[in-house]
Amino acid sequence: MKKLIITMALMLPMIALGADIQTIEEGWANKVITNVPSGRLGAMLQRFNETWPTSSVGEACQAIKKGYSNQDPEEGRIVINDAKNGYIRIYDEDAGSDNQYMSACVWNRANGHRLLAIVIGQPVVPDKEIICFYDYDPQKHQLTPESTILNGWKPRFESYVSYRLPRVGKELLIVEQHGYDELCTHHFKWNGMCPVFDFTDPETGSKMPIGSF
Repeated sequence: MKKLIITMALMLPMIALGADIQTIEEGWANKVITNVPSGRLGAMLQRFNETWPTSSVGEACQAIKKGYSNQDPEEGRIVINDAKNGYIRIYDEDAGSDNQYMSACVWNRANGHRLLAIVIGQPVVPDKEIICFYDYDPQKHQLTPESTILNGWKPRFESYVSYRLPRVGKELLIVEQHGYDELCTHHFKWNGMCPVFDFTDPETGSKMPIGSF
């Protein structure tokens, strides 16, 4: 119960910031985010959320600030806070929930910069999940959108796509769900600067609940 109260306390300040994912999808690639104090995950997410406020990323910022993590499914809201290693993920254990979910991670680039990826999803009609990539320049202290990273890859079907960011390792996975009984996983390996398509693993099975990335 105590953990649940803490989780709700983290969420309440963000509820008023109901996210418009469509607006973010249409605009994030055209706006450089300046005055980013450092390349730490918390600092970058804070500036992203000040630019594009959402309930889930706001919740992540609070979790990182308070050092909070909750991986107990009985509490409903799962917060995996590994910000010191450049990763955070927040979602609901209940697959039927309408709450927004998110994940974010950081890769170190070969040129001394960092690549930030943020995934935001909303399990309501229409079900939607987006991914945003930013280059962090430690000299300019800014996040520059990199919207072309996945341009060389196309989904096999007109279907729901879910992005799975790495907590361990560097591989990005894109899971494509077609109907209720088909899915395939696209693997992207890290080349020192960005994830690049490697191979596709076709699978057959029941459709995963929205947000269960």
